[in-house]
Amino acid sequence: MFTTEEERKKHLSCTNRMVEEFQDELLPTLFTDLDGKPSVLIVPFPDSETKDGAKAFLMKLIREKRITGFCFICESYMTKIPQTSKMTPEDIIDLPPKERPDTNEIIMVQFCNAKETYFYIANIEKTAEGKRTLGEWEHMKDCSMGGRFGNIWSDAISICN
Repeated sequence: MFTTEEERKKHLSCTNRMVEEFQDELLPTLFTDLDGKPSVLIVPFPDSETKDGAKAFLMKLIREKRITGFCFICESYMTKIPQTSKMTPEDIIDLPPKERPDTNEIIMVQFCNAKETYFYIANIEKTAEGKRTLGEWEHMKDCSMGGRFGNIWSDAISICN
């Protein structure tokens, strides 16, 4: 599932259309092959407990081999800390995202299977009319930026062993 660059690019293009269509109503979405059937799960995240529950559920599906891969789409904030900054990552994480310096609202797309994980991000931009669109997709070579869901496949498998 999503093992070729062509498949991933096609899905990124679909994500652009989803953002334009749903504007401020895009909910975290998981595309997978649950029990061998293409499936879409909408997973709203009103709080950290819900995010942790979604992660536990996804890890359970991985451990039980009920899925072979997934694509996870969500909105997030990304903060870049300039090397000249006197703030530490710990200082910044305590601030609400909208108050952090050098912070952009992004769409993050994670493609993941047992062999590999790919992260892509695109800045959310506003047109003159106030409509949300996406900037260019950037393939993030460093997957450590993925937060709670970043290493989910290896985390789920390591629990089994």
